[in-house]
Amino acid sequence: MVKSRHILVVTGMLLAMLFWGWSFIWYKQVFVAYPPVTVVFLRLVISSVILLAFAHYTGRLQAIRPRDRFRMLLLALFNPFLYFIGESVGVSLVSSSVSAVIISTIPLFTPIAARFYLGEKLKTVNILGILISFLGILIIVFHDGWNISVSPKGLAFLILAVASAVFYAMILKDMTGEYHPITIISIQNTIGAVYFLPLVFLVDSGSFLTTPLSIDVLWPLFKLAIFGSSLAFIFYTYGVREFGTSKANIYGNLIPVITTVLAAIILREPITWKLITGMLVVLTGVLLSQISRVKSREKQRNYHPGI
Repeated sequence: MVKSRHILVVTGMLLAMLFWGWSFIWYKQVFVAYPPVTVVFLRLVISSVILLAFAHYTGRLQAIRPRDRFRMLLLALFNPFLYFIGESVGVSLVSSSVSAVIISTIPLFTPIAARFYLGEKLKTVNILGILISFLGILIIVFHDGWNISVSPKGLAFLILAVASAVFYAMILKDMTGEYHPITIISIQNTIGAVYFLPLVFLVDSGSFLTTPLSIDVLWPLFKLAIFGSSLAFIFYTYGVREFGTSKANIYGNLIPVITTVLAAIILREPITWKLITGMLVVLTGVLLSQISRVKSREKQRNYHPGI
C-alpha cells in the first residue's frame, strides 16, 4: 500500500513537471492573440471553475479557518498573482528554453528563504550550488563579454517569478499539513483571479472581446488552465506533503530539459551549445544544493520519526 502510494505520488510529480515544461510552449501559442495579463486571468478563471466544481462534488472543499485566512491571501499573492505576472511577461520577452532554465533555479533560493523563515542553516554545499548555478545563468544571459543576449526586462520579470515561488513554497509547506491539496489550489487560484481582474481592465485594451476566437488559441489556453494551473499544482502539492519541499523541488530540474526539447520541436527554437552548457551548469548547481538538503532531511527523520 505504501509502495503503491509512493509510485502514484512520483508519477504525479513527473506529470506536473511535464505539464509545467509544456506550459512555456502553450504560453507562446496563446500570446499571438492575447497579452500576458489576459492569458493568466483567463487560465485562472477556467481553472478555478473546474477545481471548485470538482472539490464541491467530491466533498474535498474545506472551509478556511479564520486564523489561516491571511495566510491564504498571502499564498495567492505570491502564487498565482506575482509568480504568473513574472513568468508570463518574462516568457513573452524571452525564449521558452531560457525562461525554463531561469525558473529552474527556484530550488536554489529555497534554502536561503528557509534560513530566515524556518531557521535552517545554510551549508557550504548550498552556497557552492548557488554560485555554480549563477555561473550557468551568466553563460546563458551574456555573450561577447558583458553584453546581455536576452531582454533585461524579461529577465527581471523571470527573477520576480523565482522570488515569488520561493516565498510561496515557504507558506505552502505550512498549509499542506492542514488542508487538502485540492482545497488549497482551488482557493488560491480563485483569489488569484480576483487579484488579476483590476490589472486586466488597466492593461488590456479589450483584446479578449475584439480578438476572434480560434481553436489554435483556445486549445493551448485550456491546456494552460487544466494541466498547468490545475493538475500540475495539485500533483506538486501532494509531492510537497509526501516528500517535503526539498525532495519535491528536485523534480523541477526536469522542466528546462522538457521545455528545451519541446521548444525545438514545436516552436523551432534553436538549441545552441551555449544554451546546453549553461543549462547543464545550472542543473548541476541545483542538484548539488538539493541532494545535501535531502540527506539532511532524511537524517532528521531518522532521529524524529514523527516528522
